[in-house]
Amino acid sequence: MIIFNRPNYIDESRYEMAIGSYIGRCSKIPGVLAVATMGSVGAPGLSDIDVIVVVDDNFHKSNSHGLRVKNIDDELFIHGPFIFNKSSALNIQWIIFATNIELRSGYFDFPLFEDLDKKQRCILAACYIIDFCESRTLQFAVADYEGKVDARAWATRTWSVVHSVHLAVCHLGLELSAEEARLLSDVTRLRENWQNFRRMNDIDILDAYKGAKALNRSLFLKALKYLHATDYEIKYKQQSSCIKKLYFGGAVDDFNVEVKKFTLFNRNIYYWNCKHGARFQKHIALYNGTSSDTILEKTMQSRARYVGAHRAWLQKNAKYAKSMGGYIGVDAGTDGRVLGAVKHILYYFAR
Repeated sequence: MIIFNRPNYIDESRYEMAIGSYIGRCSKIPGVLAVATMGSVGAPGLSDIDVIVVVDDNFHKSNSHGLRVKNIDDELFIHGPFIFNKSSALNIQWIIFATNIELRSGYFDFPLFEDLDKKQRCILAACYIIDFCESRTLQFAVADYEGKVDARAWATRTWSVVHSVHLAVCHLGLELSAEEARLLSDVTRLRENWQNFRRMNDIDILDAYKGAKALNRSLFLKALKYLHATDYEIKYKQQSSCIKKLYFGGAVDDFNVEVKKFTLFNRNIYYWNCKHGARFQKHIALYNGTSSDTILEKTMQSRARYVGAHRAWLQKNAKYAKSMGGYIGVDAGTDGRVLGAVKHILYYFAR
């Protein structure tokens, strides 16, 4: 693996300056109600910034350009932003796992994850692990396909598996095996060395990358087993979205990903062929189901409904903001019709 784009130590004050600059940008945009951040800056230079912006329900898409985080501070890893209209923000905990929310500007009373019913929290925690780890696996697959590790980006991405571990242990009551604990130590060692001002070497970078990749897969399968029984009959063989095809069959815990790439106008477009077993098929099926006889069905369908409504609003009202949103395994995405059509055509040849 080729390692490039090594991170630099950054003074923590620059994070506050970047947040302040973004708030100043948002203050000039009609319809912005509040700006908040998630998380903390535990390792300046590696830590990222997650920004949440709440806007009016009737926010106009012509103003969404100004909500981008581009050109705030290109040396900082600034995610998002997460743009929520007021109605969707009231259901934020059903859309993303939002913790340590700190209001920075304006006012909005964000609901807390702890406000939900305990059973709902357990189901949603398992869903967040499954959905996030599945999406992260696609990113691992691209890096493996290219044979390159962006050290700056992956130093942040690998740390996210620590949050998945927290969900698994604290909310689902799952225990890490000795091997999983070892993998976790490979991930945390990279950040601990950084915090102690030790040079980031290739071995630690690759150990963290490989550790996070293996642990990501393990947590994905553990959460699936926690949430879904094995006695599920496969009812359809494949399901597709714009840039991903899911194949179902084989072992109940099957999980393999193949990457293909097209380059269009100097832009790389990746496609994934993913093979899954019955557990993940049941997971997708429950999101798309109509029966609501159990708390599991009701909770997963509610999550799918809130994620879908938020994505539809983003496409209509904030399509130029490059906003992130919730993810439930198979999404139409927020591409426009033309780009979406092009991707579908190219995907036909990538199968």
